[in-house]
Amino acid sequence: MSGKELVEKIVPNMTQADALGAFFASCNQPDTLNTHADGVLPQLAELYYKLSDPITQDQAEALRALAMREIPFDEVQIWLSKMPMSRHDYLHWKDLPKGIFPENDVEASRNDAKLQQSAEGEYGAHPEEPGVCPNCQQPLTWIWFSSPGWTWEKLCGRAGWLAICDHCRLQVKFDLVVMN
Repeated sequence: MSGKELVEKIVPNMTQADALGAFFASCNQPDTLNTHADGVLPQLAELYYKLSDPITQDQAEALRALAMREIPFDEVQIWLSKMPMSRHDYLHWKDLPKGIFPENDVEASRNDAKLQQSAEGEYGAHPEEPGVCPNCQQPLTWIWFSSPGWTWEKLCGRAGWLAICDHCRLQVKFDLVVMN
């Protein structure tokens, strides 16, 4: 049987164990994911913890697409971590802008050592733990964000603590402290 024929055996409502068995049987064929060469073997165990039992239509489609190398493994992991978000909703979500503020403005604030020091001196460090990124599960970092000078001149300036993910550049939470 070809890898594609084996992939087609991954269907909705299979038990988690059967779905993973069919997935692994379809891998390492000439036309499917090579779990050794593609560097995903250590990450495959995570599928077990993230798939529902039985698997859904979306999960079956994602496993088939992953086995056929149509989508990267990281994308499947991220989507599964967002369950019960449907795969369709996830594909829409992942293409949304990654922040509350323009990234250039965020980086300007972040790289302004004087701004960061004065904010901590005036407002203190952010009182709550930053948590983890909902996208990649990496720790978040709080920075003091202040919108550009022109926003203050136009009476629409904002400043406060911004939690960002250094890994995927996602802006997760903004605690407004000052505005005009």
